[in-house]
Amino acid sequence: MKKHLLLLMVLFGFTTWVTNSQPSNQIPNGDFEEWTSTSYKLPTNFLWSSNLEAIYRSGSSNVGQVTSAFHGSYAVRLETIGTETDTITGILSNASDLNGPDPAGWKGGIPCAEAPLGIRGYYKYNIADKSDSAIVAVTFKKNSIGIGTYIYYIGGNKTSFSPFQFTFSPALSQTPDSVLIIFVSSDVLHSKRGKPGSVLVLDSISFTGVSNQPSLLNGDFEQWSDYSTSPILNSWYSNYDNVTRTSDAKSGMYAVQLTTIAEENNGNFRLSAGYISNGIWNEVTQKMDGGFPCEIQKDTLVFWYKYLPANPDDKAMVSINFKKNGISLGGNGISLNTATNYTLVKLPIDLGGNISDSAAIQISSSMWQGDTWADTAVSYVGAVLTIDGLKFLSTISTNVSYIKEKPQIHFYPNPLKETGIFELPPDLDLANMQLLFYDIAGKMVKLIPVKTNRLIIHQNDFLPGVYIYKFIKNDFILGNGKIIVE
Repeated sequence: MKKHLLLLMVLFGFTTWVTNSQPSNQIPNGDFEEWTSTSYKLPTNFLWSSNLEAIYRSGSSNVGQVTSAFHGSYAVRLETIGTETDTITGILSNASDLNGPDPAGWKGGIPCAEAPLGIRGYYKYNIADKSDSAIVAVTFKKNSIGIGTYIYYIGGNKTSFSPFQFTFSPALSQTPDSVLIIFVSSDVLHSKRGKPGSVLVLDSISFTGVSNQPSLLNGDFEQWSDYSTSPILNSWYSNYDNVTRTSDAKSGMYAVQLTTIAEENNGNFRLSAGYISNGIWNEVTQKMDGGFPCEIQKDTLVFWYKYLPANPDDKAMVSINFKKNGISLGGNGISLNTATNYTLVKLPIDLGGNISDSAAIQISSSMWQGDTWADTAVSYVGAVLTIDGLKFLSTISTNVSYIKEKPQIHFYPNPLKETGIFELPPDLDLANMQLLFYDIAGKMVKLIPVKTNRLIIHQNDFLPGVYIYKFIKNDFILGNGKIIVE
């Protein structure tokens, strides 16, 4: 999956999302409160799969457990699936990482104390296109150096389990110390992503010519392990490796945090800025698809942000683009400078005499981009952008508290030993205010209605540990921090 790292200040076109309902001009999940974690299973010792990409792009995994086994209780199923603009091939491997198509970059595997003569197993295959076929790849290593890589195709429509067996040719010239196995549901060597709808089911995988199978092979797929994704931001596309949920929110429970990282591919590096958008780049049309219904002629996009660039020359970027009947009307964008505290941004929008029917927003943690590593890029790694409360001003005009700065709230002593005191400004309106405490897992453990500007809490009301507190008034965070209870 190509990750689009940069907003640039070019306002891309995108395909309108047609709807029969009247647009409310609410940005879907613009307060970044809605996140989803998805659980899935993988065969034990098979650590690498396409599930993360499939879940982030389509909402569901494409590698999993089935009970229609050739032997025993379970088999493994891999499927090539299609999304709005891309195809995600089902991939499963006992590698810890697959850095590109070059086997030299494949890492991990399982111990192997003999030199097998070949590999065999049973498979079922529902082929979406006669030109497609599945792949079985095996790489042997000794002292982390590859000593043999073998790639085989299995294909044809197989509605019941059929055997396959391949002989390693040329044979291994020495005994390996580890082996990596890769199963792929489509022919990615001759087609970029394969054909959506190709489904591969595998069972009873083993090596030939050995006295004992590798102890961690799990080729019968009877042992399975449970996994869960980190929280995924709802209603937004992202390059998920560097987009995370944070409780350091301006309002509500959460904000979104984007981090610039370096991605490694077989010894080569590229800079990857944290990126989110409610549109998605279409490689075929070279335009932005998606967006959300939005009827606007003149308004203001407002949000709060904090930004800590690793390089003082770096800037984060936010842009919004509007469309009407598939035609771009333009929009606006802004570069964000360093801000250690939450800072309010008001981005004016004026489409002249036009009224949009849809909009798409793009946000990036860095403005630097490169497909290859450069010495100057090192200093950009580590930039962190936090965004919260993304709205159109017209939808919050009655919520005056949205654009107010937080009052000064003090707590002492910290750590809390017997009693602790929160001191709030004497002129602070306490109506509808609550004090909430959360444990480090994000679970709320205590709620206190705030009735006085000097609030006392007691050590024996908490278990020892670290807690996050938030003063909330009408869904707006007036203050937050951390306390330690001894």
